[in-house]
Amino acid sequence: MEPLGQFIDNTADGAFAVDYSQKISAWNQAATRLFGYSPAEVRGRLCSEVIAGRDDEGNVFCHRECSVLRCAKQQDLPHNFDIYTQTKAGQALWLNISIVVVPPRLGTRGHLIHIVRPIEDQKRLEAFVRRTLSEGAQLSTEAPPSAQLPASSLPLSTRELEILRVLGDGASAREIAHALGISHATVRTHIQNILGKLGVHSKLEAVLYAARQQLLP
Repeated sequence: MEPLGQFIDNTADGAFAVDYSQKISAWNQAATRLFGYSPAEVRGRLCSEVIAGRDDEGNVFCHRECSVLRCAKQQDLPHNFDIYTQTKAGQALWLNISIVVVPPRLGTRGHLIHIVRPIEDQKRLEAFVRRTLSEGAQLSTEAPPSAQLPASSLPLSTRELEILRVLGDGASAREIAHALGISHATVRTHIQNILGKLGVHSKLEAVLYAARQQLLP
Protein backbone atom coordinates (compact mmCIF):
# COMPACT_ATOMS: atom_id res chain seq x y z
CA MET A 1 0.00 0.00 0.00
CA GLU A 2 2.92 2.36 0.63
CA PRO A 3 3.86 2.93 -3.08
CA LEU A 4 0.19 3.51 -3.86
CA GLY A 5 -0.09 6.04 -1.05
CA GLN A 6 3.05 7.81 -2.26
CA PHE A 7 1.65 8.00 -5.78
CA ILE A 8 -1.56 9.56 -4.51
CA ASP A 9 0.28 11.99 -2.24
CA ASN A 10 2.36 13.20 -5.20
CA THR A 11 -0.72 13.85 -7.35
CA ALA A 12 -1.62 17.54 -7.67
CA ASP A 13 -5.30 16.77 -8.25
CA GLY A 14 -7.54 15.43 -5.55
CA ALA A 15 -7.02 11.67 -5.39
CA PHE A 16 -8.04 8.74 -3.26
CA ALA A 17 -7.80 4.96 -3.48
CA VAL A 18 -10.63 2.51 -2.93
CA ASP A 19 -9.97 -1.20 -2.47
CA TYR A 20 -12.09 -3.94 -4.02
CA SER A 21 -14.25 -4.08 -0.89
CA GLN A 22 -15.15 -0.44 -1.71
CA LYS A 23 -13.37 0.97 1.32
CA ILE A 24 -11.18 4.07 1.08
CA SER A 25 -7.55 3.14 1.71
CA ALA A 26 -5.71 6.36 0.79
CA TRP A 27 -6.67 10.03 0.59
CA ASN A 28 -4.36 12.89 -0.39
CA GLN A 29 -4.18 16.47 0.86
CA ALA A 30 -5.75 17.84 -2.33
CA ALA A 31 -8.79 15.64 -1.64
CA THR A 32 -8.90 17.02 1.89
CA ARG A 33 -8.94 20.58 0.54
CA LEU A 34 -11.65 19.66 -1.96
CA PHE A 35 -14.01 17.64 0.23
CA GLY A 36 -13.12 18.93 3.70
CA TYR A 37 -12.46 15.45 5.14
CA SER A 38 -9.09 14.53 6.63
CA PRO A 39 -7.52 11.16 5.73
CA ALA A 40 -8.29 9.87 9.23
CA GLU A 41 -11.99 10.66 8.77
CA VAL A 42 -12.38 8.62 5.58
CA ARG A 43 -9.92 5.70 5.71
CA GLY A 44 -11.76 2.42 6.10
CA ARG A 45 -15.15 3.94 5.24
CA LEU A 46 -17.21 2.92 2.24
CA CYS A 47 -16.58 5.15 -0.76
CA SER A 48 -20.32 5.29 -1.50
CA GLU A 49 -20.99 6.71 1.98
CA VAL A 50 -18.32 9.41 1.80
CA ILE A 51 -18.74 10.52 -1.81
CA ALA A 52 -22.46 9.71 -2.22
CA GLY A 53 -22.35 10.88 -5.83
CA ARG A 54 -25.31 11.43 -8.14
CA ASP A 55 -25.46 11.75 -11.92
CA ASP A 56 -26.83 14.60 -14.07
CA GLU A 57 -30.37 13.31 -13.64
CA GLY A 58 -30.10 13.16 -9.85
CA ASN A 59 -29.91 9.37 -9.77
CA VAL A 60 -27.69 7.72 -7.16
CA PHE A 61 -24.36 6.86 -8.81
CA CYS A 62 -22.29 5.76 -5.80
CA HIS A 63 -23.74 2.67 -4.15
CA ARG A 64 -22.79 -0.83 -3.00
CA GLU A 65 -23.34 -2.27 -6.48
CA CYS A 66 -20.61 -0.06 -7.93
CA SER A 67 -20.61 -0.17 -11.74
CA VAL A 68 -17.06 1.23 -11.87
CA LEU A 69 -15.74 -1.59 -9.67
CA ARG A 70 -17.67 -4.16 -11.70
CA CYS A 71 -16.03 -2.91 -14.90
CA ALA A 72 -12.61 -2.99 -13.25
CA LYS A 73 -13.05 -6.60 -12.16
CA GLN A 74 -14.03 -7.48 -15.73
CA GLN A 75 -10.85 -5.75 -16.94
CA ASP A 76 -12.93 -3.18 -18.77
CA LEU A 77 -11.19 0.08 -17.82
CA PRO A 78 -13.83 2.63 -16.78
CA HIS A 79 -13.92 5.95 -18.58
CA ASN A 80 -14.00 9.21 -16.69
CA PHE A 81 -17.38 10.40 -15.51
CA ASP A 82 -19.06 13.38 -13.86
CA ILE A 83 -20.86 13.25 -10.53
CA TYR A 84 -22.59 15.67 -8.20
CA THR A 85 -21.74 15.44 -4.51
CA GLN A 86 -21.29 17.61 -1.43
CA THR A 87 -18.37 18.61 0.75
CA LYS A 88 -18.24 17.86 4.47
CA ALA A 89 -19.71 21.32 5.05
CA GLY A 90 -22.61 20.60 2.67
CA GLN A 91 -21.37 22.69 -0.25
CA ALA A 92 -22.50 21.46 -3.68
CA LEU A 93 -19.69 20.06 -5.79
CA TRP A 94 -19.54 18.85 -9.40
CA LEU A 95 -16.59 16.59 -10.13
CA ASN A 96 -15.01 14.82 -13.07
CA ILE A 97 -13.42 11.56 -11.94
CA SER A 98 -10.84 9.51 -13.83
CA ILE A 99 -10.07 5.96 -12.73
CA VAL A 100 -6.74 4.14 -12.61
CA VAL A 101 -7.15 0.42 -11.94
CA VAL A 102 -4.50 -1.32 -9.83
CA PRO A 103 -5.39 -5.03 -10.12
CA PRO A 104 -4.70 -7.45 -7.25
CA ARG A 105 -1.33 -9.20 -7.41
CA LEU A 106 0.33 -11.87 -5.22
CA GLY A 107 -2.18 -11.63 -2.43
CA THR A 108 -2.42 -7.83 -2.47
CA ARG A 109 -5.81 -6.22 -2.75
CA GLY A 110 -6.88 -4.51 -5.94
CA HIS A 111 -7.51 -0.78 -5.84
CA LEU A 112 -9.23 1.88 -7.89
CA ILE A 113 -7.43 5.21 -7.82
CA HIS A 114 -9.90 8.06 -8.25
CA ILE A 115 -8.39 11.27 -9.67
CA VAL A 116 -10.82 14.07 -9.00
CA ARG A 117 -11.18 17.47 -10.67
CA PRO A 118 -13.82 20.11 -9.83
CA ILE A 119 -15.91 21.16 -12.85
CA GLU A 120 -18.26 23.74 -11.36
CA ASP A 121 -17.47 26.32 -14.07
CA GLN A 122 -18.07 23.80 -16.85
CA LYS A 123 -21.43 22.76 -15.39
CA ARG A 124 -22.53 26.37 -15.00
CA LEU A 125 -21.55 26.99 -18.63
CA GLU A 126 -23.48 23.93 -19.79
CA ALA A 127 -26.56 25.03 -17.87
CA PHE A 128 -26.31 28.55 -19.28
CA VAL A 129 -25.97 27.29 -22.85
CA ARG A 130 -28.91 24.91 -22.51
CA ARG A 131 -31.06 27.62 -20.92
CA THR A 132 -30.09 30.14 -23.58
CA LEU A 133 -30.86 27.77 -26.44
CA SER A 134 -34.09 26.42 -24.95
CA GLU A 135 -35.45 29.90 -24.30
CA GLY A 136 -34.51 31.00 -27.81
CA ALA A 137 -32.46 33.88 -26.45
CA GLN A 138 -31.17 36.22 -29.11
CA LEU A 139 -28.06 38.35 -29.01
CA SER A 140 -28.29 41.94 -30.18
CA THR A 141 -25.70 41.19 -32.85
CA GLU A 142 -27.66 38.29 -34.29
CA ALA A 143 -27.99 38.31 -38.04
CA PRO A 144 -31.50 38.03 -39.55
CA PRO A 145 -32.47 34.66 -41.07
CA SER A 146 -31.74 35.89 -44.57
CA ALA A 147 -28.14 36.57 -43.57
CA GLN A 148 -27.52 33.18 -41.98
CA LEU A 149 -24.73 31.26 -43.64
CA PRO A 150 -25.04 27.68 -44.87
CA ALA A 151 -22.66 25.29 -43.16
CA SER A 152 -20.80 24.79 -46.44
CA SER A 153 -19.80 28.47 -46.54
CA LEU A 154 -18.38 28.57 -43.01
CA PRO A 155 -14.58 28.43 -42.63
CA LEU A 156 -14.79 25.21 -40.61
CA SER A 157 -13.83 21.71 -41.61
CA THR A 158 -16.29 18.83 -41.39
CA ARG A 159 -14.58 17.62 -38.20
CA GLU A 160 -14.67 21.10 -36.65
CA LEU A 161 -18.39 21.40 -37.38
CA GLU A 162 -18.92 17.98 -35.80
CA ILE A 163 -17.05 19.04 -32.66
CA LEU A 164 -18.94 22.34 -32.52
CA ARG A 165 -22.25 20.49 -32.59
CA VAL A 166 -21.16 18.17 -29.78
CA LEU A 167 -20.03 21.20 -27.77
CA GLY A 168 -23.58 22.46 -28.15
CA ASP A 169 -24.75 19.37 -26.25
CA GLY A 170 -22.60 20.44 -23.30
CA ALA A 171 -19.90 17.80 -23.77
CA SER A 172 -16.43 18.35 -22.35
CA ALA A 173 -13.29 18.00 -24.47
CA ARG A 174 -12.59 14.59 -22.91
CA GLU A 175 -16.13 13.42 -23.61
CA ILE A 176 -15.83 14.58 -27.22
CA ALA A 177 -12.52 12.74 -27.59
CA HIS A 178 -14.11 9.52 -26.33
CA ALA A 179 -17.22 9.92 -28.50
CA LEU A 180 -15.25 10.61 -31.69
CA GLY A 181 -12.40 8.20 -31.02
CA ILE A 182 -9.67 10.85 -31.12
CA SER A 183 -7.20 12.12 -28.54
CA HIS A 184 -7.97 14.79 -25.98
CA ALA A 185 -5.10 16.90 -27.36
CA THR A 186 -6.56 16.70 -30.88
CA VAL A 187 -9.95 17.88 -29.62
CA ARG A 188 -8.33 20.83 -27.85
CA THR A 189 -6.50 21.77 -31.06
CA HIS A 190 -9.75 21.62 -33.04
CA ILE A 191 -11.49 23.81 -30.45
CA GLN A 192 -8.73 26.42 -30.63
CA ASN A 193 -8.99 26.38 -34.44
CA ILE A 194 -12.77 26.83 -34.21
CA LEU A 195 -12.42 29.84 -31.92
CA GLY A 196 -9.83 31.40 -34.21
CA LYS A 197 -11.81 30.86 -37.40
CA LEU A 198 -15.04 32.20 -35.92
CA GLY A 199 -13.30 35.14 -34.26
CA VAL A 200 -14.66 34.34 -30.81
CA HIS A 201 -12.92 33.94 -27.47
CA SER A 202 -14.71 31.10 -25.71
CA LYS A 203 -16.55 27.85 -26.33
CA LEU A 204 -19.76 29.53 -25.16
CA GLU A 205 -19.45 32.23 -27.83
CA ALA A 206 -18.75 29.56 -30.44
CA VAL A 207 -21.84 27.56 -29.42
CA LEU A 208 -24.05 30.66 -29.48
CA TYR A 209 -22.68 31.56 -32.91
CA ALA A 210 -23.52 28.06 -34.11
CA ALA A 211 -27.03 28.41 -32.68
CA ARG A 212 -27.57 31.69 -34.54
CA GLN A 213 -26.43 30.06 -37.77
CA GLN A 214 -28.77 27.10 -37.11
CA LEU A 215 -25.88 24.65 -37.08
CA LEU A 216 -27.00 22.89 -33.90
CA PRO A 217 -29.53 20.05 -34.07
